[in-house]
Amino acid sequence: MHHQPQLRSFIQSLTPDFSTADDVLQECFLTVSAKAQEFQLESNFLAWVRAIARFKILALHRDQSRRPALLSEEVLETLILSFPSEETETRSEELRGFETLRNCLSKLAPAAREIIHMRYFSQWGPAEISRIRECSMNAINVTLARSREALRRCVENSNNAVIL
Repeated sequence: MHHQPQLRSFIQSLTPDFSTADDVLQECFLTVSAKAQEFQLESNFLAWVRAIARFKILALHRDQSRRPALLSEEVLETLILSFPSEETETRSEELRGFETLRNCLSKLAPAAREIIHMRYFSQWGPAEISRIRECSMNAINVTLARSREALRRCVENSNNAVIL
């Protein structure tokens, strides 16, 4: 499961020990398998699985209410709400990635930046670009390849490197 590390962290932070966390994680997988047809593809999968985990953890706390609880339900709810949503995390990463890419684009030579813009923002092919710029298609392809490589290196070397 792609989101297993995030889900495991979420569960471990809300359960008393790793063994209990593993049990809850397995119960979540069983519930996800049983209710897979209820998941709506356009919705947030991690949020859905976290909601399942939340109910499993709350049920566990209620079942163990005979023993002194490590966390009250109110504290547990507060902790659950303190986790950022995957959408927030993903959006923040995307914004950092776009800002990094924008910064790297500004470092390209003006001609290379214009060719990148024509190719990827205006969606023109190399043949159209070579006709507009009155140069060979090979020159356009070489400029695009060198520019992509320069952008890749710039993004990788930036302090807030994000894989694009």
